[in-house]
Amino acid sequence: MITEAAWTLTGSSEFAVAGESFTLICNPQDSNAIAVLWKRLDIDTTSTGTNRASVEANGCRIELGSDTQYQYTCEPGPVYKLIIPASVMTNSQNNIEYSCESIFGGGGDKYTLTVAGINITIFGSSQYVVPGRPFTFTCVFNPSDALSKQLNIQNDKQFEAVALSNDGSGVCYNITLEATICDPSRCSCSQQEDIFTAKWTILSIDAEYAWMCKEFNNQSPALNLKIAVPVSSVTLYQVTCSQIDVFAGQNISLTCVTGQSRPRSYIQWYIGTDNYTINSSSTVTYWQDELTSFTSKLTFTVTRNQANLAVNCKAYNIDPNTTVELVDKPKLNIQYRLQPKAKIKYVSDSLSVTEGSFVTLHCEVEGGSPLAVISWSCFCGKVTNASEAGISRSIITFTASSSLNGKNLCVVQHIRQV
Repeated sequence: MITEAAWTLTGSSEFAVAGESFTLICNPQDSNAIAVLWKRLDIDTTSTGTNRASVEANGCRIELGSDTQYQYTCEPGPVYKLIIPASVMTNSQNNIEYSCESIFGGGGDKYTLTVAGINITIFGSSQYVVPGRPFTFTCVFNPSDALSKQLNIQNDKQFEAVALSNDGSGVCYNITLEATICDPSRCSCSQQEDIFTAKWTILSIDAEYAWMCKEFNNQSPALNLKIAVPVSSVTLYQVTCSQIDVFAGQNISLTCVTGQSRPRSYIQWYIGTDNYTINSSSTVTYWQDELTSFTSKLTFTVTRNQANLAVNCKAYNIDPNTTVELVDKPKLNIQYRLQPKAKIKYVSDSLSVTEGSFVTLHCEVEGGSPLAVISWSCFCGKVTNASEAGISRSIITFTASSSLNGKNLCVVQHIRQV
């Protein structure tokens, strides 16, 4: 292992730039180092065909592999230089380790290359894909650093490519389809100043691949996509019948829970057609494989104008097309006090009747939920009960008798006292 401090190996700048040449500078600081050996440490130079430059020609030997793309050159000492050509300098050179050492042994140093390459970024139209639905990828890169204005988007199963015309016309070609002009519904590309943007729409993705944008040897970080799991159900806890019995002015809480989904879902609360979500609080429960369930608690004060309105919770996690809601929506059965006290109406304005005559009395009470029940203190005649439009009404017809003097008052009963 070469670790002797007498040798130093540095770069011509702090970073190499993709598409530009870069120079490594080796200073042996040793008068005995009449020639140096350059190595690229990720390549096995012991195999047949290794490229070995003449020591006599320039005082250095290169062992960097036999591939013709490695057209390195070196300059003689006493400070030796290895010139890495622009054609070699791509993002793939990042973190490659080079060394220079004496061809006779006894000294050397190492240098790890850092490449500030083409800035390529990939975006998806969403974090998750829905099987059977189109999905759009967007790739952005700087063409002034690139070898061409062509980008590929791919994984190990699918491949698509798009290129911007080099004639300055701005025409975008789908290289995957034998360089046909892009169908705007499937692919597009544009350039603004130094930024080249390409978009692809894939009609359906049905597996969890890692996607990337590539331009020759340069590529974006991988975009790992997950298949979405639409939310499939919502449940209203502790409500088992078609109505919820409550009193006006009462504070109540209702809890709605979704089934598991990916990504997380969101719940909206409705009473009738009014959205009450602002009155809710929520929690998320995390399960395996990024699945979640969502719990929302709605707290509100019951009012009379909510009577007979349906309570509903709705949930979605991808877009409104995936919304689910309660199958059975319970209604609010709101009970409240009576307003005025009972009123007795007679057939005439006179409170005096003649013994033996027929008398008809009307008793009615307005409001209340449920409606009040009316009865008479003396069951001595024909009673007819009728209710309508929020009014309880009872009518009694009887024969006047002195024994009934002061009786036949109507009695009102209600679940909440008058």
